[in-house]
Amino acid sequence: MNVKRILTIILAVVLIQFISLNVLGDKSDVKYIRVGLKNPMVYQDQAVISTNNGFVICTIDNGFNEILKTDAKSLFIRLDDFYKIEDSIKLVNENEQPDYGPYHLEIKGEYKEYDDVEAEIINLKDANIKAYPYYNGKFRIWLGFYKTYEEALTESELFSEKLGKKINVIDNSNMRIVIEDNKGNVLLVLDPDAKLYIKSNVAEGYGSIIAVNGSNYRDYLTLNRIDKELIIINYLPLEHYLYGVVPREMSANWPLEALKAQAVAARNYALISLKRHDDLGYDLCDTQHCQVYAGYDWENIKSNKAVDETYGKVLKYNGKLVNAYFHSTSGGHTENSENVWEYEIPYLRGVKDDFSIGSPNYSWQLVLNNKEIKERLEANDISIGDICSVEPLARSEYGRVLELKIEGTDGVEILKKENSRKVFGYASLKSTWFDVKSDADVYVVSGVNFKPVKTTLNKVYIVSANGMVTNTRSVYSQVKITNGDKTNIMPVIPNMYVFEGRGWGHGVGMSQWGAKKMAELGYNYKQILEYYYTGAKVE
Repeated sequence: MNVKRILTIILAVVLIQFISLNVLGDKSDVKYIRVGLKNPMVYQDQAVISTNNGFVICTIDNGFNEILKTDAKSLFIRLDDFYKIEDSIKLVNENEQPDYGPYHLEIKGEYKEYDDVEAEIINLKDANIKAYPYYNGKFRIWLGFYKTYEEALTESELFSEKLGKKINVIDNSNMRIVIEDNKGNVLLVLDPDAKLYIKSNVAEGYGSIIAVNGSNYRDYLTLNRIDKELIIINYLPLEHYLYGVVPREMSANWPLEALKAQAVAARNYALISLKRHDDLGYDLCDTQHCQVYAGYDWENIKSNKAVDETYGKVLKYNGKLVNAYFHSTSGGHTENSENVWEYEIPYLRGVKDDFSIGSPNYSWQLVLNNKEIKERLEANDISIGDICSVEPLARSEYGRVLELKIEGTDGVEILKKENSRKVFGYASLKSTWFDVKSDADVYVVSGVNFKPVKTTLNKVYIVSANGMVTNTRSVYSQVKITNGDKTNIMPVIPNMYVFEGRGWGHGVGMSQWGAKKMAELGYNYKQILEYYYTGAKVE
């Protein structure tokens, strides 16, 4: 038995264990996760992966099947029609066309094992014919990267005569991926429906680290293609995924118990959100759309320890996994889920949060003029003309704005719940817990109860000496207001709006800064989580 066969058997045993860990039962038992890597992708149709130890490329089909091994320190992965845009060949530069394109030749016949196709490719090489394997569940031998169908057809006749075999022309396709070594040799052409896995060529137990465009990731990579996009997926144990999440969602310098709380919350999120991007071939992306995942480069000894010391721990309510939403800081009180999104969730209840008082962004201010507000509305396909007023209409019992009324010269828009943050920018309007002031604010006294009421001048009616009632907006652009000693000239329609708010984030679930303070005061991660998630228990 040769060395390669021995290695294959060893790896097959390893993968049997690998597969058994990935069997889905209760979601809390999931061990492996697929993460779509968007952050390191510079271009949609190509990427460079690298490692210090060379690569092993394998399939998972009735066990672990190594199909090839290379000492190359980097591989160039591209879409097969990388050089084709619509009906024209993409130029490498302005002066020359590429030497190859998206058309191929196929020698009739298929092979179940890579060893068999490799032997035939070696025979062809001895006959000065450059060939490479194509894989779509079975192996085939392909030749050439031709720029046009006509060129491929001409070559097919020549090769057919030379080899005495039937040669088929393979048309261009949007469903193939090419893997080349650092010398430009084609190692494999892959149909994305036939998954393969790529790892660093290291001994088991030493950890595979592979860089994608310079960013390092643990364990395995696998490839997919959707339309014109090359998708690289990090396939790795759930706990290794959390190593790259926790220090991106919370500073690794924070107390260990706070990091543990974050680790459990992140684990819950990952488990509940499995297959969120299943249509793209992975579970979660690496952006804020899911959880920010930065891979091996962001790992930290302390945050890794938080993951390890909470291994397998999850947060449950009545025996079911909790959607463990979290935010930066609550501003002093968290919020009920139905006041931010649509549904009332029993464990996402607002709680008094003195632990967040005094944290960064506990209070904040946003100043916008009429033009800026109009532009932000129009960027969200809301057109109501020039802005006349901005005012909260309804609030939750804890103070967050449920309805924000914006009146314009051509209509009125009411932004509900988190939609106001979506329109104005999540980083600008940091929460929905805010008041609005303007440079046209005045206090008027009712003739009924003489109680001062805040309003804006464009909503004030003026009664003349002869009893005529006039709306200020219809007549004036400015008014003079005096107390006898001092006179102010104020705009009738506000020019500037000041949003004065508290907290950063949606305010539901755990406040991260609150968790930090609780940890500093001696609370453990279970106490932190069970404080912010009403009725939930760490199990």
